[in-house]
Amino acid sequence: CSITEAVTILGNKLRDYQGRFNTTHLLALCDYFHNTFILHYKLYQYVLCQDQEVNLTLTPLAVYIPPQPLPLAEGMDRDVWQHQQKVAELTMAEVQKRTDVLLVKKALYLEQKHMLQKTFQDISMQQRQGLHRE
Repeated sequence: CSITEAVTILGNKLRDYQGRFNTTHLLALCDYFHNTFILHYKLYQYVLCQDQEVNLTLTPLAVYIPPQPLPLAEGMDRDVWQHQQKVAELTMAEVQKRTDVLLVKKALYLEQKHMLQKTFQDISMQQRQGLHRE
């Protein structure tokens, strides 16, 4: 039916209930009907009265469940875990320092060896020059 017919039906129904409700309630009911149904009347007609084209798109969805957590008996206190992490960090730092010290020792050893060779070469040159003079 048209909007005018719907409003006429509403008016007839409101007259039927005029004795049961006061004027304020009837006006509130009329406002509610107008704000909800009448404003969207053409939308209701379009959706409910015309055949709609159905466009159904299916997309497969793979759902992966998370891995099973470890039992609580294998867990540890947060403070203990943090302590273990700090110990591991300190251990790694100690290993790095030892490696650095070894590299410095090796570099110093090579430098000392090079200086000794240079000194011996200089001494042997001086001795040769001294022999040539004699």
